[in-house]
Formats: sequence, structure tokens, C-alpha cells
Amino acid sequence: MSYREWAEDQSIIAPVYPRPMPREQARLIKERNHAFKAALKLQAKGSGWRHADGSIFKQEGEWFLSVLPTMSFLSGATVRWQCKPMAIDPLFWEIFHLEDNKKLPLSFRDRGAWTVRPLWPCRYIATDETERNRIAKAVLEWSNERRNELSEFSIEKMLDLLGPLDQLKTRKTEAICLLILLDRLDDAEKLCRDSNPKDTGGFTASRTDGGDRFYDYALEWIARNN
Repeated sequence: MSYREWAEDQSIIAPVYPRPMPREQARLIKERNHAFKAALKLQAKGSGWRHADGSIFKQEGEWFLSVLPTMSFLSGATVRWQCKPMAIDPLFWEIFHLEDNKKLPLSFRDRGAWTVRPLWPCRYIATDETERNRIAKAVLEWSNERRNELSEFSIEKMLDLLGPLDQLKTRKTEAICLLILLDRLDDAEKLCRDSNPKDTGGFTASRTDGGDRFYDYALEWIARNN
């Protein structure tokens, strides 16, 4: 299976929670989810993964990795896999003049509001498992398998996964940051200038010259560094 096929594969879908749900069942599920987070936190100790707010994360060389698992209905768990260059968030903060964010804990790159969130898949794992400790163990094993595949990842492949640049409708912020990391400043500048005036890129911040979109800040960064 190719990198693109793996990233886009959604052939196994987790069972959904019933709606509406009886109050007693909802209470039991809430307790189960809380116990699962505690089990994952305990098993993450000494594994090389860190735990915060229900997710596990780590720096692996030049990459930031995170996995957010959620218990699925009846059995198994759905995991959201995120892998991005360690350099992408500091670049994003430089663009928006938020350099102080570099001092924040590593976990901020996973759940912080002002971060770049790449397009990465979700998976349904441990599909027949119901015991929380075994599901937590399965999450760690699955995460380590993905970590061991890092040699197959690259910034170029992340960019390719987004599709042709001239056809991008969304995720332009991610594409522009990846292009800058690849030193393709001309392509990054073109994406900024070709953006719809009503498109903010997902982020805005006040400027005295009225250009408050991500693209305006990115163009300023490119002009300073090109």
C-alpha cells in the first residue's frame, strides 16, 4: 500500500454511539472513558511517550508525533494520528510574530489553538477488545509501529498528500508552511497571492495596515526572508 493509500484508507469504520442514549448507559460510558485515559497515562510512563489530556505525544528526531485515542462504542478505539515537522509550528509562530510560543510545553503543538494541524488519518484498532488496559496497550503498540515507519515520511510526501497546489481549496496554510520549509518561497508566495480575499487561511490577527489574514502575514514573512 502506498503512502497516499495508507493515509486515505478509511475502510474500517468504528461503530458509532447510539443517539439518544439512556442516562445510565451514558454514565457508564463516561466512567469507562475516564478509566481508559488513566490506563493509557499509566502505560505511557517509561514508554518514551508523554501523556496530556488524553493524548500521547513525543518528539522523534525532526518530527512531532501525537496520537489521540477515543474509546469506540462496545469495543476498540479510534486513534487520530498526527505527524508533522518539528520546524512547522515555530515557523507558523514566526509568521504571526508569536515567537514566545516556542517556550510553551511540547504538548501545545498537539492541542494548542495556534498550531498547524496536518491532514492525517484516523484508524479503528483493537476492534474486538473491550478491556481498557488491553486497549491502552494496543494504542501504544500501534503508535510505536507508526513511529517505526518514520523513514517513509517526508515533507515532500506531506505536501503531495494535499494534492495539486493550483487546485487546493482548503489546507493552504499547511501547504504554504511546508513550501517554506522546502525553500520553495516563490510557490508559497503564489499560493498567498492567489487566495480568495474572503479566505483567511483559518487564522487572523489585527494589523495596522488592514491585512489581517494568514496570507498577509505569510507574504510579509516571505518578503523579509526571500
